[in-house]
Amino acid sequence: MSNITYRRGLNSVRFLYSVWRGGVPVANLSPYGAGTMTHSADGELQDSIQATFIDYSGEGVDFVTDILRVECEINGEIYPLGRYCITTEKPGMQGGVAVVDVEGYSVLWILKQCKLEAIRTWAKGTQYVAVINGLIAEAGFSSYDITPTDAVLATDRADWDIGTDFLTIINDLLAEINYNQLFADFEGTIRGTPYVAPTIASVTHIYNEGENSLISADYDTEADRYDVANVFIVVCENPELSTTMRAESVNADPKSPYSTVSLGRRVPRIERVDNTPSQAELQATADRLRAESMQTEERIEVTTAIMPDHGANETLLVQVGDIAGVYRETGFEIELSETGQMKHKAARVIT
Repeated sequence: MSNITYRRGLNSVRFLYSVWRGGVPVANLSPYGAGTMTHSADGELQDSIQATFIDYSGEGVDFVTDILRVECEINGEIYPLGRYCITTEKPGMQGGVAVVDVEGYSVLWILKQCKLEAIRTWAKGTQYVAVINGLIAEAGFSSYDITPTDAVLATDRADWDIGTDFLTIINDLLAEINYNQLFADFEGTIRGTPYVAPTIASVTHIYNEGENSLISADYDTEADRYDVANVFIVVCENPELSTTMRAESVNADPKSPYSTVSLGRRVPRIERVDNTPSQAELQATADRLRAESMQTEERIEVTTAIMPDHGANETLLVQVGDIAGVYRETGFEIELSETGQMKHKAARVIT
């Protein structure tokens, strides 16, 4: 659970920006106005930033190779808020002040820039994690943590064309072993973790009404009822495998309005995959599709105080107004100012 403490009416919030080169800070930047940090749980690069700084051209900053580090200080405690590759710089004048508008993305952007220069073959029996770690290291990272697994390649793999970026290859492999897609934590460490369906037991943040509430009374909800399946079939047809593999997972939960029990009919979704390490992993993929389908029936947008200890794959317990339940956080946006707020988007989880 979050350990961030706000004191009613006595809070101090500010954001710190430093430029790092080779693991060493080389400059501090001064913001000009409020920037925005955005997280998209299902986005390929996940985290992005837009900000304006007082002109730093005399500081020796070179964002071709330098990294922007963002931190949030709340009541004297400092929390990391990401490390970013700056991809756009726009010098200009605002109110007679020389400034630079910048846009950037998480350090996953580096893996997006690295691409295959020739077809590569990874041998049958090679561990998935070994392939993934090798690509991350080749891109120049020394700080990464991919949860170990015994899963190995079921066939020789030369699936990716010349020019395919490393991030795409890694996420393809992670999907085959039922892991979350790759993410960078706010300290800049690259991480790969097994998928775990969100439940009440996995809640990381609680937002509810009350005297010391961190959540605004304003919220929006919407129902997503278009093309909701209740039977999930995953098929792997690969000529190098001895047989066609098939897995099925059925939503028969009577609490779900779209289940086979509630609707009285099967609504199938068929997914085809090129490869899988085992029948068990194929079944896990089907089960994941079923679990994720049960998160799409209600979506909410809520606003809270700035909570920089959020990140990838968070599960929220929310109670405000007429809404109450467990939600998977699908994204958030933070206004980078001392009076800023944090806007969350989340999908309800049936528990």
